[in-house]
Amino acid sequence: MRYTTVGLCLLLLAGNEAFATTPPPSTQGSSAARAPQSAQVLHDVIKGLLAMAATPRNPADDVQMRTLLKAVLDDPAFPSLASADRHAASVMYGATLVDANEFSAALDVLRPASEMPEAVSVDWELRFSAAYRTANYEDAARSLTMLAQHWPKSLANVSPQNIAAVGRELGKKPEDAKLHQDLLAALTAAGWQGAI
Repeated sequence: MRYTTVGLCLLLLAGNEAFATTPPPSTQGSSAARAPQSAQVLHDVIKGLLAMAATPRNPADDVQMRTLLKAVLDDPAFPSLASADRHAASVMYGATLVDANEFSAALDVLRPASEMPEAVSVDWELRFSAAYRTANYEDAARSLTMLAQHWPKSLANVSPQNIAAVGRELGKKPEDAKLHQDLLAALTAAGWQGAI
């Protein structure tokens, strides 16, 4: 499974109308004068990065996009953004990290992003990919379980060999028995036909 930032961002744009229509919230407190302006700037940067992702790019553009997204997430105004903005920026950044084979860093970003209310199957597919590539089979199993329970058709985007490997790895550890049972039940309910 390999995602490009372009494909992910187009999915986010198509499926997340809240991002396009939700203005940054106003912020009260001592930094009230700076935070709304900074939040608006960050909102505009995120929209620009989404537009950039929808156009043909070269590898240098991908590095620039990753650098800009990291700066957005590190900005002190980031927590004051609307949830849809935080989600879009986090998932885009996570996708750029997956594309750059920086799977551990990607998992750190994608874990909280996939738990946000705006999360869609792509979030969990990216999280699975990052978890699997870092041999975090417990998190990979949680991601597969979520996909099977909420977006069963998305299992077609995951290699059957990788799904089977997660099942095998969980079967090796008695402490993962409950997680393994949950995964098996979710896959069975989703109509999964592959071995696990």
